[in-house]
Amino acid sequence: MECVDREVRRTFPLLADRAPGWESAVFRAHDTIDGPNDLETLQRLMATLGDAHSWARDPRTNGRLPYHLHDDGETVRFWSVPGHSVAWQHGVRAGDIVIAPDTKPWRVRTASVPRARPWNIGYRATQGRVGEPVELAAIRRDGTATRWTEPVPALPWDTPISIDRLDARTGYLRIRGWLTTPAWNDAFTSALLDLNRYERLVVDLRGNVGGALIAAQDARARFLAGTTHLGTIQFSTVTGAMDRPHGIVGEPPESGPVWTQPVRFLADPLCYSATEDFLQGLQGLPHVQIVGQTTGGGSGRPRTIQLRPHINVTISTALTFDRTGRCIEGNGFAPDIPIPANMLDPDNILERVTDGW
Repeated sequence: MECVDREVRRTFPLLADRAPGWESAVFRAHDTIDGPNDLETLQRLMATLGDAHSWARDPRTNGRLPYHLHDDGETVRFWSVPGHSVAWQHGVRAGDIVIAPDTKPWRVRTASVPRARPWNIGYRATQGRVGEPVELAAIRRDGTATRWTEPVPALPWDTPISIDRLDARTGYLRIRGWLTTPAWNDAFTSALLDLNRYERLVVDLRGNVGGALIAAQDARARFLAGTTHLGTIQFSTVTGAMDRPHGIVGEPPESGPVWTQPVRFLADPLCYSATEDFLQGLQGLPHVQIVGQTTGGGSGRPRTIQLRPHINVTISTALTFDRTGRCIEGNGFAPDIPIPANMLDPDNILERVTDGW
């Protein structure tokens, strides 16, 4: 506990301002911790920071189910159910009520800004070890119940990138995660080449919780028309203070496709981490609009500390700012065009994403 307290005080950015209850939380944790391996107590402590990058985890937890859940404190519902999933085969759809897994323990163990907490609770509850069987249950919209067991997959999607068209003028690019593999890069650049026949583009980032920072930054460059000031980043130091801000500048790639025609990025509160690095500096460009809901609010640049063989603690070390000086941590990117999401009608947002364009 002393190690966690010390490292948070040294490197969590602006601790006193962002988490004024930290000292009290450490005191309470001392009274409740059962031993050095009490992961749940550490997670409750780290949740005090309100930063999804700063928490405690078992590194053997290396995958998650392909679903997003929404926990409003009373009812838990499926927020998204991919068509390739086992739940879909059982007739489960977005908006159906979740019986299992139980999200209640995660309500006090999930680090998140309040706005994104209902989604992040479900995100934590669906994590597990790859290959580990998980029992799920749901009440479908017709009132019938279904139960099944499925293993945690190595990746929570059938493919990280896909393309389609919304209408004769509008291409559609779905990015579910950021990877540094050659296959991912080839799929992304091929998608932009294929979509160049359209006048405008919708890039759907919903549910993309992050991934490889380099992949996100490289992808961002393909939406730049020239040298562009993207914002700033400010790192913490081991003294608990903050370093000076450092400018972030982007350049379009020397080769390969770029997109400088009108583009709308479709976002939601699960857009986090590398996804917000991707958006940093794009909002405000003449050809760019963000549509949907405010993003999760955390770029973070976390560092990892191993406490025990099966307990790691991650701590954010940076604050990022858009080109106007607005801090992304805790705030996220507010949409230029807000469209409320309706889990009972998940296609509604896609039907409205081109309104007035």
